[in-house]
Amino acid sequence: IIMYAARLLGTESYGIFTYAMSIAALFAVFSDMGISSILVRELSKNSDKTKEYFSTAFIIKIGFLITTVLLILSIGPFVSKFEASTTLIPIVALSIFFDSLRSFLYSIPRSKNKMETEAGIGLLNEMFCVALIIILFLRDPSAQTLVYSFTIGNGLGLLIALFTTRKYIVSIHRFFSKTLVI
Repeated sequence: IIMYAARLLGTESYGIFTYAMSIAALFAVFSDMGISSILVRELSKNSDKTKEYFSTAFIIKIGFLITTVLLILSIGPFVSKFEASTTLIPIVALSIFFDSLRSFLYSIPRSKNKMETEAGIGLLNEMFCVALIIILFLRDPSAQTLVYSFTIGNGLGLLIALFTTRKYIVSIHRFFSKTLVI
């Protein structure tokens, strides 16, 4: 899809798309900081504390994600030399938020060796992105449409991941542990 999109967009528009994505990707490293890996490790060792570990890690993850989005929104436009890519940065930041949170939610199936759940959610996410790109992008081949398609696809993938982990999410506020943070 990306190669086809590059061909349809042309050099300038595809360059704007990749420029906006790469600016956001520079800051995406701050969205996890190893929280997902730590959660998988701890859940694998102590499955009886799943709700406590997950709730605490989820709150920390949201903090990292908000910080990342704020960094992208505040620094990204100043780094960008192209006005067209500056308008895409907020949408790309939202896409990174969705994608990173979805990846974090994979921690529960990973810790239980349920890789088929992770694969299924990932496959559905990619199918949503491809379908949206085909439907939306072919009607309006622009960098904005491509970014919107990815963002909506990532949002739908996140909704599925949230649905599969709903029993842990509904009790986040009750099982958050300040002692685990320190």
